[in-house]
Amino acid sequence: RGDADGQPQQDLRVSTTMAGTGAYVQYLGLAILFHAGYSTIHYKNLPGTSVENLPPADVYVEVLLAFICTMIGSLVKANKLQPVRGGAESLKRTFDMENSRPEFQYFAHKGKAMKKRYGDKST
Repeated sequence: RGDADGQPQQDLRVSTTMAGTGAYVQYLGLAILFHAGYSTIHYKNLPGTSVENLPPADVYVEVLLAFICTMIGSLVKANKLQPVRGGAESLKRTFDMENSRPEFQYFAHKGKAMKKRYGDKST
């Protein structure tokens, strides 16, 4: 069994499951990061500690673990990469269509005012 392209439908379920897993790993990383921030604030408010003291080592470990979790979650959740060269799509378009920039066309210039002031010298 497959879809219209002949690809098995199981691939879609696997990618959806991987995206869901990636999202959970990302949320886990964010939760760890918030916990590290809360631990730092709690440590700074303890009696006998000053603001200049560095947070304990477990906060650094938590931040590193949160970074790794969010990075892995983002990579797992990402879609399949497309090829750099768009073969079929770019072959359908002409050179003028590719290099046309209509947003830079400007027609409100001083041509009429210059013609009135200096006259038409082309004749």
